[in-house]
Amino acid sequence: MSPRTGVRSNGTVSQRWLSDHSDVPVHVLQALRHRGLLPDLHALRPEDVVVARAAEATGAHRTSLEAASEREHDLTVVRTVREAMTKKRSPRTLLLVTANEAVITSEEHEFLAAKERPRRNGESFVVLPLGVWMAELDAILQPHGARGGSIAA
Repeated sequence: MSPRTGVRSNGTVSQRWLSDHSDVPVHVLQALRHRGLLPDLHALRPEDVVVARAAEATGAHRTSLEAASEREHDLTVVRTVREAMTKKRSPRTLLLVTANEAVITSEEHEFLAAKERPRRNGESFVVLPLGVWMAELDAILQPHGARGGSIAA
């Protein structure tokens, strides 16, 4: 394990590390794993910090009996977050989540267009600062100011 980052040599992290760096309680992480939204305990990776934050913020950790559509929606949010993390992004990258979709935006005009439909239809939506969360994760993984992660200025 790297003493500076807490990441094991195989690239995984502990549930405690994930909880500490995501500010998501352990019981919520367990619920997310139980619902299949996070990998098995021994397969947790640093990027799951951002996934856990997004899943918790959108209510994906609920443990009540849910409709299949809710489960599919939660899986869509997680897939969208994981996809966003593989692409070039900026600190301005946002995730807009409605009851029916999850949209990644990086430019102001994209965000304004994405939020117009739910606003016009009176739907509620959540906006999450994925780019900021990813930049925070990069800072954790590259301590002492050694930038060079995947966040573009």
